[in-house]
Amino acid sequence: MKGEIKYFRKRFFGGFNREDVVEYIAKLAQERNGFREARNVAEQEAQKLSIEIEALRLEIEEAKCEADKGRDAKDALEQDKQTLASLIASLRDESATLRDKVDTLNDELEMAKLEVEEGQRYKAEALEARGKVQVLEDARRKLAELVPVFECMCTALSAEEQLDA
Repeated sequence: MKGEIKYFRKRFFGGFNREDVVEYIAKLAQERNGFREARNVAEQEAQKLSIEIEALRLEIEEAKCEADKGRDAKDALEQDKQTLASLIASLRDESATLRDKVDTLNDELEMAKLEVEEGQRYKAEALEARGKVQVLEDARRKLAELVPVFECMCTALSAEEQLDA
């Protein structure tokens, strides 16, 4: 009877035709049962959708947590990068200072060698020159140890700067 208007046939002695009324009630009951089934299906679908929505909310929360962790890791890496850049700058300065010291010590070593070879110095001056030679060799060793580290850090910084660019 969906959208349909039906009139009951009247009986000759008053009232309505019983078959029409029974048929009408049966159709109403059938429609009601159809609506109940549709409601049950809709309720089940709504329940499934609620469960799916809750699962999606949990996934969103997890994704937000992962994004936060990613941001924290990125911030930590950025801070590490800045620390390394400062360290590299410091090592460059120290390397330049050490090179100056090495140059100075090389000059002193050459002079000490000349003085020792010529025999113009006293024994105390000869011992002092030997001490300077030892300092120079230590400085060279330190420089030899620092130069590869410095070069490696410069390469790493250059690679990071290229990645950032």
